[in-house]
Amino acid sequence: MTSSSTVTLWVLMGISIGLGIFGGGLLISSLFILLRGGNPQKVVVEQNRSAKCTPIAELQPGMDSVTLRGTISEVVEPVNPDSPIPQAMLRLRVEALEENPANGEMEWKSRTDRMKVSPFQLKDSSGSVWVDARQMEKYRLMDDSFIPSKAQINEMMNLLDISSEVTEGWRVRYQMWELQENQVVTVIGSVLQAEGQTYIGKLQDQPMIITPLEPKGMKVKVEKIVRTPLNWSLIGGLGLLGIVLLCLAWVSLFGLIYRWYLNP
Repeated sequence: MTSSSTVTLWVLMGISIGLGIFGGGLLISSLFILLRGGNPQKVVVEQNRSAKCTPIAELQPGMDSVTLRGTISEVVEPVNPDSPIPQAMLRLRVEALEENPANGEMEWKSRTDRMKVSPFQLKDSSGSVWVDARQMEKYRLMDDSFIPSKAQINEMMNLLDISSEVTEGWRVRYQMWELQENQVVTVIGSVLQAEGQTYIGKLQDQPMIITPLEPKGMKVKVEKIVRTPLNWSLIGGLGLLGIVLLCLAWVSLFGLIYRWYLNP
């Protein structure tokens, strides 16, 4: 075999090996994507709550995002000691109408939003369970708020340690929420257990909502881990191309080796 033929043979062998490596890479990548099943992502989905609630007697530790409907039968530490009715939660939000420097328009901006809560016992016809209301999400109280009176505003500002400076301005508005003993509420949370005591609390990725509103039609945002959908046609095509290139490379390589063996 001449020197030029030898060079040509080595070039062709290099091309065959390159095709084999490329085809094998495509095949391995396709198999990896199939086995992994897509990239895991944390997304927030909106769930419609049904009108059906779980009876308290059927609660078991480990149950996530259960919906309960019952009466606040006992408050551990009433948030307002001077109230004749023990209160489990008080919240006050103060907003002021201010100019937005970006566009010059007048907008409502929050000046303060404070809440004070206490654990309480929830009771329905089947039994009772403790609720750790300290873990509730104040921004998920839905729309069950009211405009407080001047006396209520002053009382709330003292209870929640709110400075009078937040009330300054020519246009200020107030929103107030409260939960109290003997009030019927909807509780959405997870069934937890500590020191043998079962209670309703919050897990990291699950909602914790307490509201007087009925659960029917209530929309709750829940974080879930999902995997991105796979493009089966693309993955299958890449895998098939990898197999074809790999076979072609092996056939070419063996053919070149056989030729070199016959004509050294």
